[in-house]
Amino acid sequence: MNVIVRSGIGADAYGITKLYFEGTGRVLSRPNLRIDLEDYPSAVAVLDGEIVGFAYLCDFSYGVVRLDNLHVRLDMRDQGLGQKLIEHLENHMPEQHKYIILDNSLKYEYPNGAIKKSARRFYERLGFKTVVLIQDDKGEDITSVFLKKIHKKKEKQVE
Repeated sequence: MNVIVRSGIGADAYGITKLYFEGTGRVLSRPNLRIDLEDYPSAVAVLDGEIVGFAYLCDFSYGVVRLDNLHVRLDMRDQGLGQKLIEHLENHMPEQHKYIILDNSLKYEYPNGAIKKSARRFYERLGFKTVVLIQDDKGEDITSVFLKKIHKKKEKQVE
């Protein structure tokens, strides 16, 4: 399996919305997705010409971007693809962005019957810190808000 992770482009919008609908039964409500893929850091995972995962950022505040969406095809999960997408975003962010913030809502079922799993351990393993955790009356996680300071890999300078 030779999955390629690259920056997203406007032409990926159709493949992204198709993948999201197939995985969730929900329409991706991002009217300017084609433009956003060009204007903000994004990443797509491609296998045999088909998008099997994606992640993209949007502005949140000065120096902070928001992880707006991360989605991996169901049969491709638990293979490190989500991590590769996040790493691609981090390595291709403009210098002025120092933090990524995201919220992860839990406890719901997609219209197609798929159950959304908690991704808290996934994000914490990637260095995100939980800054807000909302739980229900039974103590089960409902929503988490994460923040991560970005430490971009520095390229070696040739003298």
